[in-house]
Amino acid sequence: MFPSSVSRAAAGILAAALFMAPAAAGAGGRIELVDDVGATVFLATPARRVVCLSPGAVEIIYELKQEGKLTAACSLCDYPKAARDLPKVGDFISVSLESILAADPDLVVATGGIQRDLVLKLWKIGVPVVVLYPHSVDGVMDNIRLLGAALGCEGRSRRLVKRLRDRILAVQSRMGKITGPERPLVYFEISPDPLMAVGGLGYVNDLISLAGGVNVARGSGEEYPRISSEYLVNADPEVIILSYTSDPADALATVRARPGWENVRAVKGGRVHADLDMDTILRPGPRLTTGLEQLAERFHPPK
Repeated sequence: MFPSSVSRAAAGILAAALFMAPAAAGAGGRIELVDDVGATVFLATPARRVVCLSPGAVEIIYELKQEGKLTAACSLCDYPKAARDLPKVGDFISVSLESILAADPDLVVATGGIQRDLVLKLWKIGVPVVVLYPHSVDGVMDNIRLLGAALGCEGRSRRLVKRLRDRILAVQSRMGKITGPERPLVYFEISPDPLMAVGGLGYVNDLISLAGGVNVARGSGEEYPRISSEYLVNADPEVIILSYTSDPADALATVRARPGWENVRAVKGGRVHADLDMDTILRPGPRLTTGLEQLAERFHPPK
């Protein structure tokens, strides 16, 4: 859901607001789905024609070997490579209702925040929609199981969750031994202007903790809070992750040039990282285990 370029990171930021969900989106069916905003969707049979507006969900569907049921997606759905060839219904922010209806879906998979108005329109005209908007790693696992139920491949979804859990547990078994001051204070920057961090609400905060770090903005009740430069300098993080550039040398120079930041521990120690695959971290999908492993390596490099 949160790809790696500047524009894609901005799309992720815009997905931060929660929906207010109706009590139910349908009635009478063999498959009952309760999504991340509390809406209930009933399907008479597993979905066969799916329009997906979430890059993370598209990755899940491909991993479940159900890509043949995808009739369209948003333009940010670009992984795996084959997903780039799916018919597009607009970008993550501006999605065409007409294009969705032309794809004749029996299920639309959407996400939170910027897609809220679109989802409300789809609900109003009776198009089945599930909203996937997880706020924890467990929430991503729940999304995988939900899609498995929606697509009629619950066994595959259970096996996928098991594989991902095994990799997560492998990281946890290492990081669980690291406590107190050995866990670095981490600033994960989403935007440089205004300064925006990963906050305490989103599942990326969960990844930081599982990877053996402590999120400097963990106390925020937001997914991507705005923060002040003074706050960051005073917090003095030991590790800084930038989500919007892939040039490590430029990243360090950019952060060092900010007034007062030259004395921040992460800058003095050269621990400003911009070489991670952000799609694996910011998209709530099956590659989050790779993102978790990357973060753990940056927080606790091999000695």
